Amino acid sequence: KVELEEIKASLQQSEEKLKSMQRNGQELVEEIKTLKDGTPERKAKEEKLNLLQAQFQAKQRSEQANLKREQAKLQVTIYQEIQDNVKLVAEHNNITLVVKVSRNEIGSTSDPQRTQMMMAQPCIFHRKQDDMTEKVLALMNKKYLRDNPEAANRVTPASAEEPASAKKKPAAAAGSTGKVKTAD
Repeated sequence: KVELEEIKASLQQSEEKLKSMQRNGQELVEEIKTLKDGTPERKAKEEKLNLLQAQFQAKQRSEQANLKREQAKLQVTIYQEIQDNVKLVAEHNNITLVVKVSRNEIGSTSDPQRTQMMMAQPCIFHRKQDDMTEKVLALMNKKYLRDNPEAANRVTPASAEEPASAKKKPAAAAGSTGKVKTAD
């Protein structure tokens, strides 16, 4: 969450630069409107406007590419941290296999794409008490707060709660009762 906020702050700075460029362009358009057609001054302003538009579009594409790279980098980092912590919890509980399972249920047929995704899961059944998601998140939150004590007052630890659109609340993580656990 903190890293995502940093990306958002960087994005806001870029947007401000782009807005400034846009304002300059609008001012230039207004100046051009006051000049007579065919005059050297108008031609120079139009060329300046064309250059400014090209710079604006290039900057916009560059910022979008940077944002996508930063988001991808963040996703990889988070995924690797999740894998590392799943491994720790699994080894601590002597679990030999961890399967990724969506905790959302198929529910209504109003969203065919979601229904297809749910039906395509390789796991057809799992016991909710075997879900280790809360343990993994608790471990990740503890490590983050240990490494970033100043963040304790600024961030809310991540939880495995389902989105508001989901109807059922996840079951609490249970102790190790079997050899296979599930993780979101």
